[in-house]
Amino acid sequence: MSEAVKDSASLCCPPHCYFPDSDPNEGMTKVASADAGNVFGIGDQLLSPSENERKGSPDRKGSPDRKGKGSPDPDPDGSGRFLLKVDWGRGEGVSYYPDGWLRMWCGGGTSGVFSKVGSPSSSTSTSTSTSTSTSTSTFLTSQTPIPKISYTSFLEDRSSLFSSLTSLYHGTCCIIITSVPPLPSSVTTLATRLDGSPTRSHAQLYGQTFSVKSHHHAHNIAYTSSPLPPHQDLVYYESPPGLQLLHCLRNSPTIEGGESLLVDVFRQADRFRVERPDMFETLRRVKATFLKQREGVNMVYRCPHFRVREGYVEGEGEGYIEGEGDAIVDVRWAPPFEGPLDISDMDECEVEEYYQAYRKFEEMVDPIRHASEHTSENVKEFRLREGECLVFNNRRLLHGRRGFQGVGERHLRGTYCSIDEGLNVWRVMQREQGIFYKGRAYGNGSYD
Repeated sequence: MSEAVKDSASLCCPPHCYFPDSDPNEGMTKVASADAGNVFGIGDQLLSPSENERKGSPDRKGSPDRKGKGSPDPDPDGSGRFLLKVDWGRGEGVSYYPDGWLRMWCGGGTSGVFSKVGSPSSSTSTSTSTSTSTSTSTFLTSQTPIPKISYTSFLEDRSSLFSSLTSLYHGTCCIIITSVPPLPSSVTTLATRLDGSPTRSHAQLYGQTFSVKSHHHAHNIAYTSSPLPPHQDLVYYESPPGLQLLHCLRNSPTIEGGESLLVDVFRQADRFRVERPDMFETLRRVKATFLKQREGVNMVYRCPHFRVREGYVEGEGEGYIEGEGDAIVDVRWAPPFEGPLDISDMDECEVEEYYQAYRKFEEMVDPIRHASEHTSENVKEFRLREGECLVFNNRRLLHGRRGFQGVGERHLRGTYCSIDEGLNVWRVMQREQGIFYKGRAYGNGSYD
C-alpha cells in the first residue's frame, strides 16, 4: 500500500544500501510498497508509471499484486518523486529507496546494471522521471575537435565545470582551457577545481607541480627536446594519476615542432582485440615491468598491459567497434618507462610471442616510430598555444609530443589529479542534476 513518509527516523537501510537524498520527506514524497524478493525485478510498472497513473485521483492507492509489484501514488505537487518501500521481513526493518536512485542502478528501467549498445536505456529518459541514464560517449580521433572552455567560465560557471568533467570522463577524455593567466599557480587552481582537493596527488617524485622544458642532464625524457612516444604517466604506481594538466606558459613561435599527441588507447586496444585476438590475449596475460629508477627513487610495478572485466560490455557511440568477450577496463602503456620483462616463468616461445604482440600494438598507437594508417587516423596532433591548459584522462589517453628545435622556449607547467577524487566531484554533480552516465570504463579497472 502507498503511503507518505512523515518520520525520517523510520528510514532503515541494510548495510549495503545507499540512500542519497538528504531529506527524503521534502514535498511529502510518496511511497510504493513491494516484497523484498522482487525489489530488483519489479520492472517498468513501478519505475515508469504511465501518464494515467501520474494523473490519477489523489486518494488512489497502489495495489501490490501477489508477486509484490506495486505502482506509486500520484504526486500532488507534480515533482515526480517517489519512494519504494521494502519490508525485509523477520523483524529486519523497512527500507525506502528513491526512484532516481533505483533508475541510476538499474540502467533506466532495464534489467541489469549496465547499458549496452542499442539497449532501450541508452541515452534515454522516461517522461515520468526526474533522472536520466545515458551511455552515449565519444572517442578521440584525428578529426575529433577538443572541447574548449575559457578560464573564467571554468572557475565561475558550475554548468561549465560539469560539461568539462563529462568530457574528461565520458567524452573525448580531454579538454583545453583557454586564457589561463601565465602564473605558476594557475595550474593548481584549475586542478583544485577539478578534484576539490587543496593538495595535488602523486607529488612525491615531481612535487605539487612540475615544469616541462628542455635542459641538460635531464633525468626524464620529457625534459628534453627529443620526440616523446605516446604513453601514460606514472604507470609504475599501483594507481596512476587520473587526470593530467599541462599549462603552456611559453611556446615561442620560433620553436619548430613540439606538437602535442593524444591517442585513445582504449579504442586502439579494442581494435587490437578484434584484429589480433591471439596477440591481445598475450598482452592481457603476460606481466610487463614498469619502473622509475634514479637517485632516491626505485619504483617497480608489474602487471599486464590489458585488463578486462568479466560480464561487462562497454556501450559506446556511433563508430565504436566492440571486441569479442569482456570489456577492457584498464590499459597500461608507457614504453619510455618500462623495464626488463620477467621471464622466470616463461619459455622462449612465450617471450617471442610477447615481443611480437608488443611491437604490433605499438604500431597502432605510436606515430613517432610507426607512421601507419592506424596511427595517423587515430592520433590527435596539435600545437598547444601560450595561455592554454590541456587537461586529459591519463588512464584512457596516451600523450606524447614531436621533437622540437630552434631558438626560443617551450615551457609547460603540469600537475595531476587523483581519479577517485575527480570522479567523486563529477558523480556528486550528476546526482544533483539527476543525470547518470552509464556504460563507461574510466581506465582504473572500475566502471559505471
